[in-house]
Amino acid sequence: MPSLQPLLPYIEHHHERFDGQGYPHGLAQAAIPLPGRLVAVADTFDAITSSRPYRAAMPVDQALAELRRFRGSQFDPDVVDLFFRGWDAGDFDHVVGFSNINLPLLACRLCGPIIEIPDAAAQSRHRAPVRCPSCGGLYQAVYTDGHWIIEAPPAL
Repeated sequence: MPSLQPLLPYIEHHHERFDGQGYPHGLAQAAIPLPGRLVAVADTFDAITSSRPYRAAMPVDQALAELRRFRGSQFDPDVVDLFFRGWDAGDFDHVVGFSNINLPLLACRLCGPIIEIPDAAAQSRHRAPVRCPSCGGLYQAVYTDGHWIIEAPPAL
């Protein structure tokens, strides 16, 4: 897909390791394109804190500990430091605050960031109003056919 061409450096190199032990090319340090080094940190955090078919999501604290543990070996230390600077400033709260409680998530229809389904609605599977934390868009979260969807809000 030609429209995805600019994303290839992000995708191709995100499994390279800062110490040169990664793949697909075994690149190390600055030889790894910066987009790949950035995605490596973000993807690892997301992978640890997201449920998978084979395991439940792990706590945010565990993901943070793993980033610290592999700073300088798997991950570019400068990128890890930038991640923690943003983390400490609360820059990621609107997209990762849900990670350790494993709530259903949906993407905003306008801007894309993640909308958390309120816990009470998730447990009861009842329709619930939801607001995008980034753009402020208001929607209805509806549980149907075994999954959550976002609908336009009811007319006032």
